[in-house]
Amino acid sequence: MKSNAIRYIQQGNTAMATSKIALFFKQFNVVRLAGRYGISKTKGVSPGTLLMTLVSLPFFGQNIFRAVVSNPRCGIGKDAVYDFLASSHFSWRRFLLQLAIKAIAMLDSLTNKTVNPCLSSTTPPSSDPELRRSNSSPESMTTARIVSSKASA
Repeated sequence: MKSNAIRYIQQGNTAMATSKIALFFKQFNVVRLAGRYGISKTKGVSPGTLLMTLVSLPFFGQNIFRAVVSNPRCGIGKDAVYDFLASSHFSWRRFLLQLAIKAIAMLDSLTNKTVNPCLSSTTPPSSDPELRRSNSSPESMTTARIVSSKASA
């Protein structure tokens, strides 16, 4: 009975992880970005399917050998995966750097404008509105620290 419950939970986690990975690929246009840097289909399985398979393996505790090579139910051949990864025609470095830039830009947009400078660890809290309006250059931070320490003394 416990093993059935564990399998049910694992299936739910697998479905959730798969949907999150698919959402990531859709939001960041990973397949289109891959095509821009030469990662395209030469034969067999589409590059989007191969990329999604390779990205999802660690989330399911799998490696290429267990998931592709020794799994007869997998629809992807081992040669397709290894040729895909070893292709010298693909610009992997540029693709990964561009994907990282897109991810960082998204994270920056989520955190950059909403950070309250009064709660930041580099800026001291102050009740003086003039200090809150100042820019965050190193000189102004030093001035703000000096002014706030004199005010508290």
